[in-house]
Amino acid sequence: MVPIHMGRKSVITCIYVLAIVILSIVFFNCAKFISMTPDEAGQLMDSNVHIGVVVALTGKHAEAYGFAMQRGFELARDEINSRGDLNLTFITVDDQSSASGATEAVQHLVDQGVSAIVGLAISTHLKAAAPIAQKGSVIAFSSVSSAAGLSGIGDFIFRTSLATNISIPSGLKAIGEKLGYKKVATIYDEIDVYSTNSNEVLKTALETNGVEVLTMETFRTGDTDFSQQFANIIAMEPDALFVSALSQEIANILGQTTEAGVPDSIDIIV
Repeated sequence: MVPIHMGRKSVITCIYVLAIVILSIVFFNCAKFISMTPDEAGQLMDSNVHIGVVVALTGKHAEAYGFAMQRGFELARDEINSRGDLNLTFITVDDQSSASGATEAVQHLVDQGVSAIVGLAISTHLKAAAPIAQKGSVIAFSSVSSAAGLSGIGDFIFRTSLATNISIPSGLKAIGEKLGYKKVATIYDEIDVYSTNSNEVLKTALETNGVEVLTMETFRTGDTDFSQQFANIIAMEPDALFVSALSQEIANILGQTTEAGVPDSIDIIV
């Protein structure tokens, strides 16, 4: 197991996320204060705030996402609690690195009556689980998921990451000016929500900027052999290759470029 080191920037980000979650809880529950006496409102503000945490503690996403997120949230919670104004209590549930695990975790937390849910890093998981939080009127907040359109699931669903339809077009402009590519290839995970959305946005943005997309190669989550995709890409002689995938698949793809004979003339962009 590779140790995860949480930098101060990561902790500050988690504090920021939890602060927004707390403000959201207050906002969505402000109607309750209208019918309360001052004493009742004070008692509510003095009570614990129970927040559900859905992260991968087992499976393929635990090392890349889950452990670091769990530690970041815990450090942020401790920092907030040390100030004495609130007492945040976490109920942490393992999503088992799967969409079904995420939906079960969110349903469990909704049934437990948590005020909000954080985590849900993977867009595929958020897409599956967010409707449960929305139906239960429980705030769900992802600080990582970035596939376009998921915040539109409902008014209880929030994210901090820029969606792909915002981040990719602006990033392409800067990269294109630096690398000067005219023809490219893409490779993406056809069953992952983030990856398919990223590739779709990439294709549109590239073509809008006059860049020719020669081929779009696909694979499926869990694949480990990309030799055929690389063979197809090399044969097309692109200037650059765009990879849309989650971290483990990206690492596997990049690890096979030398063996597959990908020439240095092809810039690989992830």
